[in-house]
Amino acid sequence: MGLLGSVAINKFSGWLPRVVLETDRSVAIRHPNPKRRFHYVVIPKKDIANIGAFGDEDREYLIDSFAVIQELIEQKRLTDYEVLTNGPGHQTVTYLHFHLMSD
Repeated sequence: MGLLGSVAINKFSGWLPRVVLETDRSVAIRHPNPKRRFHYVVIPKKDIANIGAFGDEDREYLIDSFAVIQELIEQKRLTDYEVLTNGPGHQTVTYLHFHLMSD
């Protein structure tokens, strides 16, 4: 089972993710419990525990994730938005991901 399958079953009890944008290194999904009108989760397709645990070999995945975030900002014409990631003490899932949120 892939990364998204683990998210769907373990975190959201059978919820199936809706992919909105995908590259060979990242995937963006709609958040299952959005906090704002636009709420996406961007996930690198490499198992990176958190922002403090990435190495040189992970840089391309992080750059790609930010390019995906930028593409979503452009597609949705967002001008007032927030990009957020949590550290280990605040993560509800144990891999690096970014929230893009806007009203």
